[in-house]
Amino acid sequence: MVLSVKLKISVIAILLLVMITSGCFTMTVDTKVDGSGNLENYRLVLSTNSYMYGLLNSELGDDGMTLRERVESEGGTYSEEWDGEEVDIIIEDISSESIDIQVEDGYIIFRDEMTDFSGQASDLEDNEFSGMADGAIKVHYYLEMPGKIVDSNANTVDGNKAEWHMLDMSSAKAVYAKSEKPMLPGFGIAGTLLSLLVTLYLIRRV
Repeated sequence: MVLSVKLKISVIAILLLVMITSGCFTMTVDTKVDGSGNLENYRLVLSTNSYMYGLLNSELGDDGMTLRERVESEGGTYSEEWDGEEVDIIIEDISSESIDIQVEDGYIIFRDEMTDFSGQASDLEDNEFSGMADGAIKVHYYLEMPGKIVDSNANTVDGNKAEWHMLDMSSAKAVYAKSEKPMLPGFGIAGTLLSLLVTLYLIRRV
């Protein structure tokens, strides 16, 4: 349920188009990781105007597929929500390599490289459109981990939830967070301890 490498390249190509136009583009990502270190939920919303929508759904790449066609060809879910000239493009259920989740020594380590536009930003440094590019793309990334987040590069962390708000190209970066791994999959630490206490109580009553 992660944006695929092929789709990621297509999205970045569109982002570059946004940079050299007067359009505005907001990417919102909601991600959840379960107690076993698996991706439980991944939802990507691309918010833009009707003009940029036309670019996004034009024929992209050598295969001539629109964004909708590419998402659906990879087994993903594509939907749209319109409000006048503004539109939210919602993408879910896509498999990918842009997210890496590791379980190490009682911790779950999460990384998503999709939001790292540093390479594209450096390519535009000497471009006449670079001033227009900065601020044209905004990224809001929300992550829920199964345990308390002990380390991250997020803007804000609250327990097992973290938020990144990348409002210009200079602040764009890969997402990183490290959380405690629940003692039992599907339970937080508090839930696990409560479960153990109940089990011990029942054993003593036998």
